[in-house]
Amino acid sequence: MSARSCTWPRGESLSLQWHHDKDEINMVLSGEVEFDIGMSEDGLRAVPVAPGEAVHVSAGLLHRVRALSDAVPVEASTAVPGWREDVVRLEDHYCRSTSSRAP
Repeated sequence: MSARSCTWPRGESLSLQWHHDKDEINMVLSGEVEFDIGMSEDGLRAVPVAPGEAVHVSAGLLHRVRALSDAVPVEASTAVPGWREDVVRLEDHYCRSTSSRAP
């Protein structure tokens, strides 16, 4: 189990991604965010998340998060050493590459 927190400025959007093995629970401590969640890009649905609310992202579920205001989320996950290899990015504003484990 791993946990991390950071600050996302309003308008920040993280990569559209999924994981082979990693499960996540994302809780918003302050601010508001919106998760795009679905089994495919065509099937994404926007889920608003307010302070005190959480979203479970299971392995294999496509997801992306956007900060609707300055926000502080916390993520608890099943990340194990080498978890960065488990990230499969479909889109990324920061030009990070996809995992070597991508299908």
